[in-house]
Amino acid sequence: MKETLFLFQDEKDANQFYLFVLASTFNGDVLIKGSEVRLSGYSQIKQTSLVDLIFPFVVNYYVPRVSNYLLKNAYYYHDDEIEQIVPFVLSVSSISKELHTDLSFSLYERLIYYLYTHETRGVVDMEHLYLTLFQNEDAWLEIVGYGIEEWQFELNFQEK
Repeated sequence: MKETLFLFQDEKDANQFYLFVLASTFNGDVLIKGSEVRLSGYSQIKQTSLVDLIFPFVVNYYVPRVSNYLLKNAYYYHDDEIEQIVPFVLSVSSISKELHTDLSFSLYERLIYYLYTHETRGVVDMEHLYLTLFQNEDAWLEIVGYGIEEWQFELNFQEK
């Protein structure tokens, strides 16, 4: 049986992850203590089982967070526009590898690599994961830009 400890920067993120895992099809024990979430009593069916479990959390929780930040601080959009644009960023983030010429790995592939290199001792630092996947990745500014383009295309389409 496998055990993995997820360390979060604050209790709010840990609670979000805890609720996410409870709502998923995870077949092990989930315990939360402050800003730590421990998954235990599970067996990995395949090498990417852990990635497949947390990838939807990363997409649905971290992609909107980094998108909000970039839309507000790099593109200077207002909250009502940001709310409209984020779903478009979510849709293009899954195909980001095809959109960005310098991006050689998709978010999913980068998550696999991160977990493969950092989860060997059974601990995943989610703040470090966030920094590695998003803040230290210059491509996210361009990916959010593609989301803006998709949003503008949709606005033009609706006007016609």
